[in-house]
Amino acid sequence: LESVYYQRDVKDLIEWNMISNFMVKPINTGTALIKGIELNISLKQQQHILSANLNLIKAINQDNLPVISIPKYKWNIRLSNQLSKNILTYTEYQTIGGNILTIGSKNYLPDRKYLNMGTEITIQENSIICLSFNNILNNQAEDQYGFPLPGQQFFLSSTIQI
Repeated sequence: LESVYYQRDVKDLIEWNMISNFMVKPINTGTALIKGIELNISLKQQQHILSANLNLIKAINQDNLPVISIPKYKWNIRLSNQLSKNILTYTEYQTIGGNILTIGSKNYLPDRKYLNMGTEITIQENSIICLSFNNILNNQAEDQYGFPLPGQQFFLSSTIQI
């Protein structure tokens, strides 16, 4: 079990506000305070690992209004399976929510819900190749009104420690 508290003061915060169907305007909303708590728990049974993460966030600007594009909460559940010494697979369900619709609005965007899967292959002790397929169900979502996020995504990455 792990927990972390964090706090950040932001100066000259720029928020993008939709002013018409086809126009977005940057607005300097001044300062903001972003703080939150993150909780992690992990359970291991032989080659299986079940982990969960919860992040509660409070982000307010100098007018005591919520900062758009910063969610109020994020949580995920991940099941990993160590198939062999070198191969780990995982399936993850993730929810992100509580994004305010526009500056000054009391309405919120729908929660973003994703199903992700991936594999991590250890080539040598210091090198790993990762394959991941995110948003498998192709859920359409927005971080902020009028700014759609990508649908399905496939990633291939490698890490080499020197």
